[in-house]
Amino acid sequence: MTGLSHLEPDIKLESNIKPDASPRTSTTPRPAPAPGATLPPKTFPRSSGGALSTVLSHLPVGARVLDVGCQGWTVLHRAEALERRDLRHSGCDLDEGTGVVHGEFRKADLCREPLPWEDDHFDCVVMSHVLEHLTNPHEAFGEAVRVCRPGGTIFVETPSDRAVRWSFPWAQHLHLILSYWDDPTHVGRPFTPQALYRMSIYWSCIPLATRYDQRLIDIALLPLLLLRALITRDVDAGIAAWWRATGWCCYGVFTKRSDVSGKPPMNYFSFKGVRARTLDIGQG
Repeated sequence: MTGLSHLEPDIKLESNIKPDASPRTSTTPRPAPAPGATLPPKTFPRSSGGALSTVLSHLPVGARVLDVGCQGWTVLHRAEALERRDLRHSGCDLDEGTGVVHGEFRKADLCREPLPWEDDHFDCVVMSHVLEHLTNPHEAFGEAVRVCRPGGTIFVETPSDRAVRWSFPWAQHLHLILSYWDDPTHVGRPFTPQALYRMSIYWSCIPLATRYDQRLIDIALLPLLLLRALITRDVDAGIAAWWRATGWCCYGVFTKRSDVSGKPPMNYFSFKGVRARTLDIGQG
């Protein structure tokens, strides 16, 4: 089995316009990934952290993982907590930061340059809270597709359209990040799950799940969690509870089509009149 590639559905669209009808292919033999667990359909939880854990847990043994925006190496630490110490980690960022580097690090500025790895190199590419800092987020996603192997997995998390609703200027000294625009380094656009879904198809990927990072229990517990944060003066805990309850972020899990190698052209088209008959992407 090859990671998530077995989930690729037979796409049939009720339109003459089809996403990437003639993708770039390669005759170069592709190395088979090491055997490992596979990810059953429709198993992604509502929380982005749970979804990422699901992805990491089901990667092939010895899989290569790229963390784009790797300060703190949170993806590596999550993999270790899942007892997936077999995974091989690489990361890139503007600088190494203050975190201890546990994997291969390469410096990269995605506003000006491509990812510094060859095509089809990684089994999984993670871009968590990166796109909002870029003026060209769709091109950065295309770079993630390029370095991901055919049939590999791409995980994206980013602030959603729900992140722009609230800001509290009367509490600036608390450093609350309750609005997308509270962070001056946010220069990109907030995303919706639908936008992530469409962007992945434009780049010859198959969306497996695109959701707001929100669960009913997060909404129900918000008053209690905010009260506890107020009593303990734990501002960060209060912000985290707010984010989860409001769907401040959204995430997407995608697989690069197994018949596409390298970086395919971005194939933009209107979805008007286009309906997927058999595309089971685990959106439930």
